[in-house]
Amino acid sequence: MKKYIITLFIFFQCNLCMAQDIDLLWKARAIKAVENIETLQKEMKNELSLELRFKSMLEYAYTAIFTTPDITVKETQGTLGYHLILNFGKDDGLLDVVYTYRARTYEYLGVRIDLIPKNRSLLLMNNIQLNDFLIFGDPNNINEPAIIFSKSNPFGAFVVDLDELLNSP
Repeated sequence: MKKYIITLFIFFQCNLCMAQDIDLLWKARAIKAVENIETLQKEMKNELSLELRFKSMLEYAYTAIFTTPDITVKETQGTLGYHLILNFGKDDGLLDVVYTYRARTYEYLGVRIDLIPKNRSLLLMNNIQLNDFLIFGDPNNINEPAIIFSKSNPFGAFVVDLDELLNSP
């Protein structure tokens, strides 16, 4: 009986640790985002570019996981979702990229898109180097930067020049 209780205790502790690890990873990325925002704000004083604006939007989306978890961390039937929400303005709307985990085991399930803003599209490329990524950009303006989210790494999002990306080998 004692072995059974110890085994159950270890099992529940491991599950609790995994849950805390996932949450801690997201919170650590949010803290890193605060540091990145400080650097971006300094850069934006010297240069106000769309690329810097998009980088700031992405970093603010990560900070929201920590500052507004009631909006950005949602548990539904069997899944836990971390929402990265980027605001493209009142005319275009929101981009909502959700990284999902199984609620009980905290196993990473994948990524889903809940909202896509107007004047933006999702580009899935058939390039071996880019097949892990979801690319969001303006389909009518390849000179505008694109925001890229990794399907396998929730912390691997970045901003890139779309024209450069499309013309790379």
